[in-house]
Amino acid sequence: MQVKKTMKCDKESEKGKEEVPNIKKIIRTVPLRILRPQYSKAIEDALRIFKEKNDDANTHEFWEAVRNKDINFFEKELNLSNEKLDKIKEDCLFSMGIDNKVLFSYLDFLQVKLMQEYNKIISNIFVNRTKNNNFDKDLEDKEIDKFIEEYIIPSFGSYLGKGVKSTIKSNLGGNFVRPINGEKINKMTAINRGLMALPVAKSDDFPITIEKTGQDYIEFLSSNEKQLQYIDEYETGKEYGDLISEITIPFFKKDDNDKFILIKTEEAIKTYNLKNVRKNGLLNINLILTTYHIRRKKRWLIDGSSQSIIREIANKELETKWKSFFDKFIEKYGKNGKRKLLRTYRINTKDRNKETFGKELSAEKRLERLYSSIKAKSFPSRIDLIPEKGRWKLHLIIDIPPVIRDIHMNLTGGIDFGEHNIAVLCVRQENKEKLEYDYYTIWGNDILKHSQSWYARNRMIRSKDEYKARGHGISRKMIALNKFNERTAKLKQKITERIIKEISDFFLGNNKFNGAVSKLWYEDLNTLYKGETAKAKRMRVFINKQQLFNGIERKLKEYNPDIFVSSRFPHYTSRLCSKCGKLNLYFDFLNYRVKNIIIKESPNNQTMEYMPFFICEFCGWKQSDGKNASANISDPNYQKSLNEEKKVCNLDKKKENNEESEEKNEINDTKKIKIKKFNKTSLIYIKLKENPNMTEDSLYNIWKESLKRKPNPKSQFEQKEYKDRFAYLINYYKDIINDELQNQNAKIKECNLF
Repeated sequence: MQVKKTMKCDKESEKGKEEVPNIKKIIRTVPLRILRPQYSKAIEDALRIFKEKNDDANTHEFWEAVRNKDINFFEKELNLSNEKLDKIKEDCLFSMGIDNKVLFSYLDFLQVKLMQEYNKIISNIFVNRTKNNNFDKDLEDKEIDKFIEEYIIPSFGSYLGKGVKSTIKSNLGGNFVRPINGEKINKMTAINRGLMALPVAKSDDFPITIEKTGQDYIEFLSSNEKQLQYIDEYETGKEYGDLISEITIPFFKKDDNDKFILIKTEEAIKTYNLKNVRKNGLLNINLILTTYHIRRKKRWLIDGSSQSIIREIANKELETKWKSFFDKFIEKYGKNGKRKLLRTYRINTKDRNKETFGKELSAEKRLERLYSSIKAKSFPSRIDLIPEKGRWKLHLIIDIPPVIRDIHMNLTGGIDFGEHNIAVLCVRQENKEKLEYDYYTIWGNDILKHSQSWYARNRMIRSKDEYKARGHGISRKMIALNKFNERTAKLKQKITERIIKEISDFFLGNNKFNGAVSKLWYEDLNTLYKGETAKAKRMRVFINKQQLFNGIERKLKEYNPDIFVSSRFPHYTSRLCSKCGKLNLYFDFLNYRVKNIIIKESPNNQTMEYMPFFICEFCGWKQSDGKNASANISDPNYQKSLNEEKKVCNLDKKKENNEESEEKNEINDTKKIKIKKFNKTSLIYIKLKENPNMTEDSLYNIWKESLKRKPNPKSQFEQKEYKDRFAYLINYYKDIINDELQNQNAKIKECNLF
């Protein structure tokens, strides 16, 4: 019996393993502009004094003095004391004459040297593989380490050696892009078969990669935006940067032909008389970096995405994100989730302590080690120096924690496609205490503008080319129109993709509830009646309906396949009150809304058209028709409440056959008047039935007191709006009562005849 139990447990655990999803590694590159190197405090103070003295004039003279190691400039121009001059001489960068120009030209030289060594290594690896005729195995670390220790580390150092190793592994290691005859092959076999070329590097795009661990090599600063917008090329100081990053590169000197030569540390100490430098050390340069790297009209513009990530690192938000990701993943998937985390992030199974070295660690201790690595994960793991138009940029490579894509079961969404806008979106949160809504409107002014220009341009081209569109050579004659249609098709595609992204982002967390919806319903435009306005028709033509529906569904299903997406009939969505659930049949599109459009004048004497607000005659709830419709569409119980209201309004009766209706018409000589469908529970209708002679003022006061949401006494416009709506409702129900009386009289005449 015990064996059977264990077999069951094993099966359950295997099922649990299958349910745990694969963790995708998200790597983000943050491009940063290099302002200049950071010097010692003595030179930074001298730069500040020079700027104050010359009223922030051009600092070319200052940097020329640094480049030429001209100590007399600091003595004469700035009148510095001997102590400060001695401290300037002790600065490593000053004694080597490094400024932006020297640094960038040295990086160009270093890039070429590293590229040559990289090409040597990959060619040697391929030659060794051909000798042994061994291409089936993937690239191993042993093969690369042998050449890195021989070519890179002696002259370039271990940090650059790790960087070259990572580029070789990414270019030569791993599987080929596409499987051949259903079989996955590695890149080495693909190169051997001639499916892929040997990834030889060129000096134009080869990056200088530096791999570092820990957070000691990065320091964050506060940036000053106002001063930074007007700076020149060299007119920068420490206060303008966002952060400082340290790069480690080999020492150099210039020969008689003014060309760079790599030298060892001992030789650099002797030639430059350096102090506070280790014998086996390398040249450490702190670079002042900023996220302002796009220049337009002589102003530096900010790169928002890169600055947001740097803020997350500086404020330790990324660290908390990593911790919350681990906690949520373990909480959701349990033991199998722990195993998955330890496998994907490759936590070492053996102990590193001296006393218990080599012992296998338990799962709990490995988890502790995983949590202790969060600090290292929340900082950049790699630095890439990349050339760009004579300058150099620094790219920080950062691992970002993946998001556990949960959906909130109490959140539902609805989309109403409007007349004067593209769509009104609604997210509905249902709690025990109350209902909450969040709305978002997508306006179509730009689409209307594009559609109007498209119609006008199309008509103009057609009128010009009308005589050409016949006879011999039609395809050649209609080139202009065909090109124009291609451009508009691309524009329509881009606009549709933009709307799909905007809608899907709102329902997947970009709302006030910060959560993804579990169910989404949208208004099915294919079932709409033909009574659309010209403005709405133009917007509909410019957007591909089916592509819009499919795109929204695809985005939501990619986020989480458990999200339910479906369509709903749009016929009563804007007439059902989202507050009390009563059906207001008077608020018809063709008979009321189109005929009672609100026209307002703007301060620029431009007329603005608005659809009338939905005002419920039962509870007085006031809301725009789009918001009311989207709230109804987002309600899971919408169809149930609509069916109940249809019974009250006699809307659920089946239509009679044409033959039966013709027989009835033959029997009845007198014609009956068709009565409008209405809600019989209306207070105005009941009171008019009881007392037809009741004055409008007394009935208005009774109706106003019965409303839960009364008009605002301070707003004259709202009071007038409610009175106008009441006046329309009285005439609406008076017509219905008159029609009922006429039908009753017709029935009495029929009875008297028989």
